[in-house]
Amino acid sequence: MKKKSAPQTRLSRTKGRKPAKRFEEELDASTVGVLLLEARRRKSITQEELADKIGTTKHYISRVEHGATDIRVSTLLRIVQLGLGGKVSFSMEN
Repeated sequence: MKKKSAPQTRLSRTKGRKPAKRFEEELDASTVGVLLLEARRRKSITQEELADKIGTTKHYISRVEHGATDIRVSTLLRIVQLGLGGKVSFSMEN
């Protein structure tokens, strides 16, 4: 199985592509999942502990971390803020 490279945290500028399409290509579910996995590991908490903090299941946390499911912004905020004690910031360029 091919090893995934570390996700880019800043969107690159690609000529000729529409911004929404570029965003979808670069910030997919697996990228968000890897960022959450790394943040959880830095906090030294298990998937089960994180799930308990935000009121969901270990199975759901696993699916998010492995990019097997899309995540709603409200759920992302709950995981980061309540579960990991962090902040989420978004940046857009026109």
